[in-house]
Amino acid sequence: MPSLKSETLYTNPNCLHLAVHKAILSSPTFGERNSLNLFFTDFNKFECENHPLSFLINPIWLPKNMSGKVSAFIVGATGQVGKAISKELAKTDSVDRVTLFTRRQIDPSQGDTENDYSKFTVKVVDYEKLEENHTKDFEGFDIGYTALGLIGSYSNEEKKRVDHDYVLEAAKLAKAGGCNNLNVVTGGNADKDSRFFVFSNKGQIEHDVSALEFERVAFYRPGQLVGGERENLPLAYKLTNPVVKVLDCSRFMSCEVPVLAKVMVYNSLQPAKAAVEFHENREVHKQGIELAKSAKQ
Repeated sequence: MPSLKSETLYTNPNCLHLAVHKAILSSPTFGERNSLNLFFTDFNKFECENHPLSFLINPIWLPKNMSGKVSAFIVGATGQVGKAISKELAKTDSVDRVTLFTRRQIDPSQGDTENDYSKFTVKVVDYEKLEENHTKDFEGFDIGYTALGLIGSYSNEEKKRVDHDYVLEAAKLAKAGGCNNLNVVTGGNADKDSRFFVFSNKGQIEHDVSALEFERVAFYRPGQLVGGERENLPLAYKLTNPVVKVLDCSRFMSCEVPVLAKVMVYNSLQPAKAAVEFHENREVHKQGIELAKSAKQ
């Protein structure tokens, strides 16, 4: 019978697999209780040694080699959210390889002098020819993050090309290359059936990426982004962001970029709650507070 000795797996406590384990624990068929070494941690991790039904265990996975190190990529790495995700990954020891997909060559640190970026590489890509020129560049990743998006006075056609088409094409290549954990920034009120293009465009990318059937995909729907590092921020945002940041203290309409990045990276390294997840603005804000409290303890 197959054994999982010395292997570590991760499971979703809400899925069928936990019921299987509970049934096994309660069954007298498998002998004394001490023949099964099963324990849970805060992250719903379990280790199972010499399990007679180990072949049944096939949980909703984190990256497949999560017992060791994992690799990640960021699409949209030079934007304010992409930069913040890079910082979080630089501080995350369990991620040992990060590739930044960018339009131009950059320093991986992007001016950050507080963290080590030796595990980062930069790959310049042509988003208009991703499938034609960069299929192999997307192979071999465990986790993906996409944070592409246009802000300001761009045409709907331009916004669709960047916010939807580029993201979808990158997602397709990542899936084909073996990535099964994708995390996508969309936006608040995303709804493919909305009469407003800004919302329907974001909703459409959620719909189309979901249809690719990743083992796990998470969509983040932040409000107006504040507190990030962005070059050439439109004047309207420069004027309103400080006001919004002060007045919207409950984060009903806005989202702190560093908080969003921290929550995205943290969640991507935890067991999935569902195959497709949606994280609304207030949820991100609340979880950010909880993570900050945990870090101080």
